[in-house]
Amino acid sequence: MAAPIIRVTAEDIDSGEGSVAELESGGFVVICAEPMYVAHEQRHQNGTVVLTLKRREPA
Repeated sequence: MAAPIIRVTAEDIDSGEGSVAELESGGFVVICAEPMYVAHEQRHQNGTVVLTLKRREPA
């Protein structure tokens, strides 16, 4: 396992809930605010990563 090179900290201001992610080289973090979310991640052989973002519909 490679050593982390980036540390990302995120906190939900309303709830106070937080999380820390440590990324290795080539890693990524996507932060979406409601109502958006990452619905799918597709990785291709050539190194391309396609992320599908969707909007949650109110219930």
